[in-house]
Amino acid sequence: MSIYEELKEMIESYNTRTLNDNSWIIKVEDIKAYDLSHKIPSKLGDIVYENPKVIMDRIMKTVEENLEFLDNLSNIL
Repeated sequence: MSIYEELKEMIESYNTRTLNDNSWIIKVEDIKAYDLSHKIPSKLGDIVYENPKVIMDRIMKTVEENLEFLDNLSNIL
């Protein structure tokens, strides 16, 4: 099946402006108020960074818990 065959129905309905089950009808008034402007996330507010020591402590705790789990698993096997 060629691309043209897959799009044939869409092209025909577009050219004749006929409606079918795949038609999308939207009133201009329904979408006029949408804000489609591009916003840069970094401009929305300041980024608050967590204290690196707190992050490192959390990582170390997780590593210790994982090592304990692996040790227990190893003992079971």
